[in-house]
Amino acid sequence: MSARVLPVADGTEVRRFISVVARHHRRELAGVLLLYGMAAVSGLVGPKLLGNIVQDVQDGTTAAHVTVIAGVLTGFMLLQAVLIRYAFRAAGRLAAVVLAEIREKFVDDALALPLNVVERSDDGDLVTRASGDVAAIFPPAIDSKTNASVHRRRVCRAYQIHRPPPPSE
Repeated sequence: MSARVLPVADGTEVRRFISVVARHHRRELAGVLLLYGMAAVSGLVGPKLLGNIVQDVQDGTTAAHVTVIAGVLTGFMLLQAVLIRYAFRAAGRLAAVVLAEIREKFVDDALALPLNVVERSDDGDLVTRASGDVAAIFPPAIDSKTNASVHRRRVCRAYQIHRPPPPSE
């Protein structure tokens, strides 16, 4: 028995749909990209500041100067963690909206098919296509929670490394 499947969109139709969705959600997509970009830029500051600390120590700087740079470094790490958190949240909201639109379009397209095409398709083809997008969208959301906890641990570790020593009496 040969497999009878429902029609599949070609690459051109998929690209057209993606461009329509991107245009429809231009502001949200720009916000997500801006947040991720700012998080990436704030992450690039850390290695530069760390290099400055190493160079300044080699050149014989004061402990106060190193403490100031370490504080700025910690600030940028916190900024990056906050920006990543908001970027994950914004991306999750956008993904939920787009996923709902994809499901609505799927139902509309399935209802527009001739009844004999739907009846001839394999059992479960319609259900599989309707639920398969969830598996594609939600693992990144689960990974984002893991990534957020990793960033929290990094910030705590950075504070432990760079906190000033207790005053000696």
